[in-house]
Amino acid sequence: MKNILMILAYFPPEETSATFRNLQFVRYIPKKDIHITVLTVDTKKREFTNNDLLDLIPPEVDVVKTRFFDALFQPAVSKLDNYEGQNILRYMKSQLYRIWRQLCLPDLYLPWVFPALRKAFALHKKRYFDIIYVSGNPFSSFLTGALFSKIMHVPLVLDFQDPWALYHVNTPRGIKRTSVYRILNRKVEDWVQKIARYSLFTSKAMAQMYIDEKPFLKEKIGFLESGYDPGLKPDRNIEIAPGKFTIVHAGSLYGKRNPNNFFYGLKLFFEMNPGARYDCLFVNIGNLEETINRCLPQQLGIGQNVKFLERMNHEECLKVIDGCTIALVVNAPGLENNIYIPTKIFDSLLLEKPTLFIGAPGDCSRIIEETNLGFSASPTDIKDIANNIDKCYRKYFLHKMPHTVNKEHILQYSAVNKAKQLNKLIENLIENKKGVNYG
Repeated sequence: MKNILMILAYFPPEETSATFRNLQFVRYIPKKDIHITVLTVDTKKREFTNNDLLDLIPPEVDVVKTRFFDALFQPAVSKLDNYEGQNILRYMKSQLYRIWRQLCLPDLYLPWVFPALRKAFALHKKRYFDIIYVSGNPFSSFLTGALFSKIMHVPLVLDFQDPWALYHVNTPRGIKRTSVYRILNRKVEDWVQKIARYSLFTSKAMAQMYIDEKPFLKEKIGFLESGYDPGLKPDRNIEIAPGKFTIVHAGSLYGKRNPNNFFYGLKLFFEMNPGARYDCLFVNIGNLEETINRCLPQQLGIGQNVKFLERMNHEECLKVIDGCTIALVVNAPGLENNIYIPTKIFDSLLLEKPTLFIGAPGDCSRIIEETNLGFSASPTDIKDIANNIDKCYRKYFLHKMPHTVNKEHILQYSAVNKAKQLNKLIENLIENKKGVNYG
């Protein structure tokens, strides 16, 4: 019996895109001759939770939780730069958060490292682990994994769901990193990767970026995209606007990953097709940061064609996507962002839903092309966006042409197949762990 310790900070009941990748591997790694122990966070400071996800965890998987100091885990306010209009105590707490954020290298989960490490040692005494798998971010989890691997001589696999020090210059809330912070962060990442037996990345482009920056790690780097969970396909759909050409985007929008150019493209599409104005509705489901201009559709004269809905749980979100005409997937402009594959593309694959992707050419546009899932448009070319909206409108609404996908290629992205690939890697590392240098 092979024993795997999986350190997963994001795990049910928390509901994030990282949670679903972690949960898929736990669910679908073949359990024959394998026992999985999940070590995760026990905290009340979870922004989004869905207790129904707990039912998806296989009963034979042991889930162990450990708490950590999280008093300043979340900022008290979203406006961190001034106190105008705020209670002074709330403002002071937000400034404490700013200082705390700079001290926590690499991230706010730093206080969890040693409680998690202590728990991992205790678990190791009861059940010897053959390998340790750690998912990040948060990248503090990697510190726990690296320390455990170095002390206990257990091979370590890192799963990078985002790049770490190579790319994270600013936090999503715009708190600037100091030069000292960036240098130390890079040193810590190098140390962790040298200890690790293997580093996985969620896209080929992200893996290649690390190989280019750290050629000495070339033989220890690979990629494994996320997948769709076939067990989550809804048994019914929800039509937001029956009889209309509906475009649905599900997910958070922030910073450069915003819908502004899509709105300009939608306006141009209406100028090309005046009658479509009465047939079309765009629906956004999810959080909008303050940097997103909610008033832009009104300013462009397309306010009646745009609807903003609050965040839904994943199950309800899938039903809405299944009931729309086309799904919209947005990535930030710039070739530096083609390393990301938005996780909502896997919902489209699950539902075989026609999809319009707005983003730089990369792994996501490749997936759309090879699966015949839909169309891709440049995120900075308004005319290209309008033309692709027009293609979708004519093909799927006016002419109601059937959507024929490449099922063979789509099947490659099933979480079942992705878990088998991870399992094969883990088995190879366990078989060849003798003589491994643990840093």
